[in-house]
Amino acid sequence: MANSKIEWTQKVWNPVTGCTKISAGCENCYAEKFAKRLAGRCGYDQENPFKITSHEDKIYEPAKWRKPKIVFVGSMGDIFHDDVPDHWIDAIMATAAIFPKHTFMFLTKRPKRMQEYFSRSKEEILKNWEDSIYQIGWADKDGDVDSTACFLYNYSQKHWPIPNIWLGVTVENQATANYRIPLLGETLAAKRFISVEPMLGNLFIGGYLSGYDIKWVICGGENGQGARPMHPDWVSSLLGQSHLLAIPFFFKGWGEWLYYNNSSAHKLGKKKSGRMIDGKEYLQYPKFK
Repeated sequence: MANSKIEWTQKVWNPVTGCTKISAGCENCYAEKFAKRLAGRCGYDQENPFKITSHEDKIYEPAKWRKPKIVFVGSMGDIFHDDVPDHWIDAIMATAAIFPKHTFMFLTKRPKRMQEYFSRSKEEILKNWEDSIYQIGWADKDGDVDSTACFLYNYSQKHWPIPNIWLGVTVENQATANYRIPLLGETLAAKRFISVEPMLGNLFIGGYLSGYDIKWVICGGENGQGARPMHPDWVSSLLGQSHLLAIPFFFKGWGEWLYYNNSSAHKLGKKKSGRMIDGKEYLQYPKFK
């Protein structure tokens, strides 16, 4: 299990790692760089450390967290990548569902697959999740797998969609927002959220935020070598759109660059650029329960 340095979460859980670039926001992927540093270790392939990999040993991590946690699922990959088998997504979702004290946040740049996954009937989804519970051997404290499967069934009859499974999309510009957010809106979810990181352009998404019942907006600039600057006008606009609809706004920071007087950008590094917007921090969270 990992305590996270990602500002908006408490834990990261990576039963899947690896990805392939799909849009402009992927250009300087931090996860790919980190995977290369781990090549040959911790389950990362020596020759191709960022290939799609299912980590079966990681599936049990949520059982180790005694207190309720906000969990970012897939910080080192994309759970809904085409190369991730459906049965492994089933196992991940089933695990999240049987630990309702935690909130599991799923982010993807591939919302079409996510939408298709959750478009199946409730009965089919639950049957696959139940099968996963038996395959994994998710036993309760008395060692009874049947009890875990029974809990999932009974819980899902009262709570559907599963309330501690949140679904979100990452967008970086207007084009990706126009494609990904509507697909998120068509996806069955207890709660939906959006991460705008790295922010590479101005976004006008107020209609999406209200029309698709978005509960949270996260925003941040790009970090690391090759990072691109984020203009303060873009951030102010997104903040205004969120607050107009009373949607919590979490600002991670400006990234490597900071603008002076809105006119010129200077590369200061993440720590020096900070995360103040007009002298104020915006670290707002939605209600998780």
